[in-house]
Amino acid sequence: MNTKRQAATILDVQDPRTGNWWLRLGYYQILGYWPSSLFSNLKNGASEIHWGGEITNYKEDSQHTSTNMGSGRFAYEGYKKASYFMNLEIEEDGFTKPPESLTPFVTNQNCYNVIRNPFHPQLGASFYYGGPGQNAMCK
Repeated sequence: MNTKRQAATILDVQDPRTGNWWLRLGYYQILGYWPSSLFSNLKNGASEIHWGGEITNYKEDSQHTSTNMGSGRFAYEGYKKASYFMNLEIEEDGFTKPPESLTPFVTNQNCYNVIRNPFHPQLGASFYYGGPGQNAMCK
């Protein structure tokens, strides 16, 4: 598999004026937003963040889908192969900081997996993720 690797900065920011949550690519390109009315319990921020991905196959009694997650390479293949998120930070009282904990969750690591990396001064809080989906070990 020979794919071009790309890096991007993704921001999820709450607008203090409207309470809307904005998803941005970098600081200037807006991808979309969630109106504050969807998350009325988050008007004053959040104490916990959950973020994930999902690949679903609605066909009954069929093999797992062969949809790639990320680059299609498993997390344990690491840098230059697996997809990753790095320098994860949360904003609290106007300052950013690494999350206090990252807890990976995977339903079938033979299809897709995620590996949390130790904190690193240049990478910050980070993790690798991905997988090919259907393969000899993925049932």
